[in-house]
Amino acid sequence: MNMINTIDVFKQNNLKKTAPRVAIISILASSKKPLLENEIKDKMGAIYNRITFYRSINTLVGLGLIHKIITDHNCFYAYNGEERTESSLNINHPHFMCKNCHEIICMKDINPEKIVLPSGFTIEECNIIIRGLCANCNKAK
Repeated sequence: MNMINTIDVFKQNNLKKTAPRVAIISILASSKKPLLENEIKDKMGAIYNRITFYRSINTLVGLGLIHKIITDHNCFYAYNGEERTESSLNINHPHFMCKNCHEIICMKDINPEKIVLPSGFTIEECNIIIRGLCANCNKAK
């Protein structure tokens, strides 16, 4: 994602452009895989501040610009890009976790069936984690 697109993201969402928010979006948009907080922190360098990071992450998740993937012991973050939809901020695709290399992969081409809950229930978050061996680990096997 180039700087012009990053600026557009802030304008389109009526969001104040701060250095941490720009850094988080730029880092996640240029990554081919979801990242852990420490991976983002390392790329942010001196502008990283834990409290500001979490405030920024929560704002960006709330707007649907990024999504979080919660596994057994970690929380990964990924940029939603053009796939962002207002009705399915966190349930638009499942994630694959390799049991060998521990890589997390957004499975954007897989659409889970629409989840139908009983009357009176509302989905706010849904994390689908598929566990197994990724293509690279299967080849090495």
